[in-house]
Amino acid sequence: MPRTQEQYEKIRKEKKQLIMDAALELFANNGYASTSISQIAEKTSISKGLMYNYFSSKEELLQSILNLLSDEIAEMIDPNHDNEISEEEALLFFDLYFDMIKKKREQIKLYSQISVQPEVVGYVSEKKINTNILKQQQLIIDFIVKRSDIDPIFLIITISSLIKGFTVQYVFSPEMYPDELLENYKEYLKNTLIRNK
Repeated sequence: MPRTQEQYEKIRKEKKQLIMDAALELFANNGYASTSISQIAEKTSISKGLMYNYFSSKEELLQSILNLLSDEIAEMIDPNHDNEISEEEALLFFDLYFDMIKKKREQIKLYSQISVQPEVVGYVSEKKINTNILKQQQLIIDFIVKRSDIDPIFLIITISSLIKGFTVQYVFSPEMYPDELLENYKEYLKNTLIRNK
């Protein structure tokens, strides 16, 4: 019995995810520049020629990997897609984000490792940044401007540093952060950055 279009789409989606997972691991452990399409093909048991049916280049593969996480975070920032962040959404973001770093610790660890590689930083800053992230950054700036007279860019940098710094510490050393401490830190961020307590 021939496969339906839905079955083909499901298989294609699963293969793309398999390729992205393998590439993420190889990029993180071996370096983006040092990882070849052949190595990714070997790890996934998909022929090199077939790989190009899913991704036209290693650069497109990297962009897809980076966009996947940034899209997930963008969804947390504006879940109702009304292009505005309410206080309730800002507080919910911390719940969703902390839940994500607990559930996807290994994946976030790999993202952290590739995000600081010079080739990847250059690639992102050069031309390939996800427009979704730029849009969400503007929403965050708008939210901050309404609530504070402090320079919004300074606040964005501060907030980003607090969240990213903690994320890196947590995903690489989770044993240092029992659940109670994680919850306390999350509430501290909510109180300090959102509730202004």
